[in-house]
Amino acid sequence: MYQKLIFTIVIFTQFLLTQPNNLFSLKEFSIKGNQQLSDLQVSELINIKINDKISSSVVESGIDNLLHWYEENGYPLATIEVNKLEIDSVKNELLLSLIISEGKLILLNDILVEGNQTTKGNIIKREAEIIPFEIYRQSKIKTIKSRIEKMQLFSSVEEPSIQLSDSTAILKIKVQEGNYNSFDGIAGYVPSADGKGTITGLMHISFKNIAGTGRKLYIDWEKENQLSHNYLIKYSEPWVLSFPIDLNLSIRQRKHENLFVLFSYDINGAYKLIENIIATGTYFRSEVTPQEGILNLSNSNESLIGGSISFDSRNNVRNYRKGIFFSTKLLSGNKKNKINDSSETIKITKSNIHLENIFSLTEESGLYNYLSFNSVIASKLEISDRIPLGGTTTLRGYREYEFYGTTTTFLQTEFRYYTGMTSQLYSFFDCGTFWNKNLPNSQLQYGNEKKLLYGYGGGVRLQISSWLYSFTIGYAQKDKLTDGKLHIGLLNEF
Repeated sequence: MYQKLIFTIVIFTQFLLTQPNNLFSLKEFSIKGNQQLSDLQVSELINIKINDKISSSVVESGIDNLLHWYEENGYPLATIEVNKLEIDSVKNELLLSLIISEGKLILLNDILVEGNQTTKGNIIKREAEIIPFEIYRQSKIKTIKSRIEKMQLFSSVEEPSIQLSDSTAILKIKVQEGNYNSFDGIAGYVPSADGKGTITGLMHISFKNIAGTGRKLYIDWEKENQLSHNYLIKYSEPWVLSFPIDLNLSIRQRKHENLFVLFSYDINGAYKLIENIIATGTYFRSEVTPQEGILNLSNSNESLIGGSISFDSRNNVRNYRKGIFFSTKLLSGNKKNKINDSSETIKITKSNIHLENIFSLTEESGLYNYLSFNSVIASKLEISDRIPLGGTTTLRGYREYEFYGTTTTFLQTEFRYYTGMTSQLYSFFDCGTFWNKNLPNSQLQYGNEKKLLYGYGGGVRLQISSWLYSFTIGYAQKDKLTDGKLHIGLLNEF
């Protein structure tokens, strides 16, 4: 009556091939070889019991669950063999016996890094977050590649491999050094009614691996128009005093037309709570100095403290094709305004929400979305508190920083057609709005009402050798064909 199929296999191959969908009543079930788990625990992990109606897929899933437990608890060499399988095809009954070979408990003794010519080995090792003689866990091993890729130092990172020696293992990580430094420049031309037009520009220089230590330095310069420009210097010190905290210092100066000069700096410490989630504490300080002869504008300073939390699952920060980035930030403190001999101190709160993702449509195309919300709240605000909107990084099709509000929000949507790893054709539609609240009437440039804006256009990003060229043309909602804003970008990594 019974077909006796007694064999030794790791995967339930014969059963899957001969009886893929039939349900069988489990009349007998036995387990041997399990030492780390009781029979009851094994049965719960496999999720089958005597007299259960089971199919081949149920058994396969149960064996996978059991192997997964061993992989997560230091036994990656564990195997499960089917010792006996008897099927009564008339009564649809099944007898099953499993033998578990757990193998030895594997401890991760060391990490071997290969391919790093400039980056110091301990910098890569600490990113793996492996403690000497830590129990092997497969889920942790799987995250190491993405962690090292997010350092943005290597052109390629291979999946870690394991070299076994008795009951210990060496984790082998192979990398290929990339280009750590980059120059990124964008030049823009905005036509005007008098035919002269305005040249705008942005320059970003980054050094992402100073002396092979992972320390970073960023320098930004931006020209909004003939009278306004921004400077930014940012330094990042990873793993301060060997603790998993990154310390960041930013210094910024902004000259806004002939009205005021704003100087600010902030210090923040970033700590990874769990995989992909980072919490940051921030101290922010700024000073506003009105230009000589400007009335009704305070000589002010503000001190804020707060923090942010972010989630980042992107597979490649600069040119990702899957994943999501989300962050929310809140700062609060005091602002001191001084005009002539009078002064006042008010409470001020600043907030930001940032959401970025991309949906894969086909292997060659994707839909990119970037949503941003910014707000500053206080009982009394001034033009120096306003948030800019418009231009290459917010609403394309408009002039750089064409609008200002105490609250701004915008959404960038971009259809991308990939022609290479970094090359792509794209079209975009951007929309946004802004409004002003608690500004003196004398400083209201646009009024208090909300304004809905949108822009559209397209462009190309083209990788040639080590240079990435970009050409973008954008139109505002009422623009004519000749009113397009042209931006030409150039990125070189060295």
